[in-house]
Amino acid sequence: GETVADVLRGQFPERLVPVGRLDKDSEGLLLLSNDGDLTLTLTHPRFEHEKTYIVRAAGRWSEDKLRTLRGPVEMPDGYRIRPVPVEVIRNGTDNVHVLCFRLREGRKRQIRYMCSAAHLVVLSLKRVAIGALRLPDDLQPGQWRDLLPAEIAQLTAAPAPIRFNPKSAPTHPKSTFTKKDSHHEKAHDRGPRRGGPLGGGARRRTEERIDRW
Repeated sequence: GETVADVLRGQFPERLVPVGRLDKDSEGLLLLSNDGDLTLTLTHPRFEHEKTYIVRAAGRWSEDKLRTLRGPVEMPDGYRIRPVPVEVIRNGTDNVHVLCFRLREGRKRQIRYMCSAAHLVVLSLKRVAIGALRLPDDLQPGQWRDLLPAEIAQLTAAPAPIRFNPKSAPTHPKSTFTKKDSHHEKAHDRGPRRGGPLGGGARRRTEERIDRW
């Protein structure tokens, strides 16, 4: 199948590469750039840039499962991930639940392994934000646009520290992940294209080769 690079090839004079990854069964926000420093800053774990995901997961629910999701989870390679802020957006009476994960480590298939440790099955996984940059509502699956200068500034700003206390976090908070509307404007930047296209929505066919994790 086609990759993101295949779809965009020939549309830009620069060579754009994906900033991070989404596996073929995931969807949502994906950045592309020709700025190596920006790519490193957003992808290397030491910079701890937060990425937010909305997940639909199936299975019987209990508070023990929420504690498992939030607590350190051991990955298949033996690495023990740090505690992760996980919030319940909705508990379904049909045993289908909507959860919000905010990751800073971003280990390969981390959310899926976390859910597996809690005996939950991931039905859908969508990245809705990278740092303060939200996935716009008006960006349809497979569409892209240039980042605005203000959005590039958001991405390059130092990440704020996570202030999360699993003991005091609400079990049923209101969703705060309403995405901002945006206009399909071009970033009038005379310098290098620091922020590549802002991609959104399901790209299951186009990302399979690039973003397998």
